[in-house]
Amino acid sequence: MTYPEFDACWKQSGGAERANYGLFLHELCALIGVPAPDPTTDNPAEDAYVLERAVTFLDSITGPTPKTSTGRIDLYKRGCFVLETKQGTDTPDQQKKADLLELGLPPEKRRKGHALRGTPKWEQMMQAARVTRELAGYLAGVSAQLERAGHPADVVAQFLMRYLFTMFSEDSDLIPKTAFTGMLRQYSTPELLPFLPNVLQNLWERMDKGGFSSELKANLMQFNGKLFHDATALPPI
Repeated sequence: MTYPEFDACWKQSGGAERANYGLFLHELCALIGVPAPDPTTDNPAEDAYVLERAVTFLDSITGPTPKTSTGRIDLYKRGCFVLETKQGTDTPDQQKKADLLELGLPPEKRRKGHALRGTPKWEQMMQAARVTRELAGYLAGVSAQLERAGHPADVVAQFLMRYLFTMFSEDSDLIPKTAFTGMLRQYSTPELLPFLPNVLQNLWERMDKGGFSSELKANLMQFNGKLFHDATALPPI
């Protein structure tokens, strides 16, 4: 398949992410000349490069038996990346119809598009993309080091997701600006670094339930997804 053929095939799709993403990723791998994901086994320890990688969430530790649930990573490659697929709901034909419907609307009610190439906004987007690529490379290295230190791959993946989401929460004003990064700087000294896992675990337990965080010195909303049910923090490497 050539690039034009790939583009022609997939630009017509829309609104069926779960139905499309497996085939899309297999064809993308073939297009760029890399191996496609392996078949999933019944042993997660062997699933190093698969679609729909199972991740176990610890929902509750109350009672005699811990309660768990299973989530899925759309595409997982051990020591390299996790990938979450997203697909828009509009095909090109639907987009054209929506654009036509907007012609009579005043400017303030029209949808805002992406930045135009060459504008300051475009440069901001490109800078964000470069930072994202650099961060992805760094996290892949951290993940590999933690796994070499003996931590299970799913534990490492969940730890990094909690860490990244906390950074996102600070950037999105869900927690106070600079509170989390300031805490990390405070505990980056040789004297305090050994205590960082305890501090992170205390913070994530508070984010799971909501209330006052002594680590961030602020009242936090409850993050009521399952991400912080297991607040395990891994030691520095």
